[in-house]
Parts: sequence; C-alpha cells; structure tokens
Amino acid sequence: MTNKVSTTLILIVLILNTVYGQNFQNLDFQQKCDSSKTGLCYWDLSWGGKKSVSAEMIDNKNVIAINGQDESSVGFVEQEANSTDTTRVKILSISSFVKSEGVLGKGAGLNIGLYDRNGNLLAAKDMGGFYSVNWITGTNNWSKYAISVVFPKETDKIKIGMILYGKGRVWFSDFDVKITPIDDRKPSKLAQQYVNSA
Repeated sequence: MTNKVSTTLILIVLILNTVYGQNFQNLDFQQKCDSSKTGLCYWDLSWGGKKSVSAEMIDNKNVIAINGQDESSVGFVEQEANSTDTTRVKILSISSFVKSEGVLGKGAGLNIGLYDRNGNLLAAKDMGGFYSVNWITGTNNWSKYAISVVFPKETDKIKIGMILYGKGRVWFSDFDVKITPIDDRKPSKLAQQYVNSA
C-alpha cells in the first residue's frame, strides 16, 4: 500500500512539473544556497563577479542586491525555465519592486529572453530602447517596474533577470512572472481599423 501511494505521489509531481514546466522558483528570494554565486537558489550570476551580487534583507524585504564599482560594471542575475506549452501565443510579463542608490551609467532594470529549441533568440525585452520604460538611474525609493513581451509558440526556453549596467547599488524585491494566453483575444475596433488601414 505504501509503495502505491509513493508511486502515485511521484507520478503526480512529474505530471505537474511537465504541465507547469515554465514555473520559476524562488521569486520571493527566501531560499538561500551557499553553492550559488548569487546566494539564492535557482538564480544564476550570468555577468559580474561573485561580490557584485548578494542576497540581503532590507526594509523588511528579501532582496537581490547588485553592486557596480564603476560605470563600465555589469551585474546580471537570471533564471531559466523550459516552456512546455508550445500550442498557444502568450504574453510574458515580469515585474519587481526596485530601489536604487547612486546609479550612474546605463542603469538598472529587468530583462526577458525567449529562445527556440536550437538556442536561437526569438525575442528579448529589457528596460531600454524603443517602446520600453527607461533604465533606472540615480537614487530612488521602492517603485514597481514591469516589462512584457509576446511569447511565440516556438519558445522552448525562457530566461528572466535583473541587471545593473554601471556604478551604484540596486535592490530587487517581490519578483513576479505572469503568462497570459492571447490567442483567443479579439482586437478592439480601433485596433482592427488600424490594421485594416495599413
């Protein structure tokens, strides 16, 4: 009887992991890992030295802190997950509360990368450039920032992250990921008029 229950539980976990394979872990930054260069489980240090990123508690929030020593410094923390639902077009949105101190250079922000099965970049979004919010610079108290990108059906791997290009210190808290299917949406009349006039 115990073996049947154990086998059933293992199967349920495997099924849930397959169905929800694009779930990200440790978005509240509470799980600490000594083996991780960031100090946090599931979050990888992609650019920058080990001392450029740390897990901290400030203002009663668990945070990832990224430090830049000069304006050419780059600190980039990211996490990746596989996409299991390749049948629908979706919008991927990420958000985080961000606090900064003395940030000079390009600035700090959020980042999304979507890749196909061969590792080719399908889409990317960060907080700079056309149709984006601006990079975070200077000294700012906690504010919520968000970015979104259309998630093509061919997406196999999703990378989300936080980055500081430059000097200063930035803290990220309350990270959130939302995936919204859009293939059943109908365009507004204004949008339809715009498309028809093109």
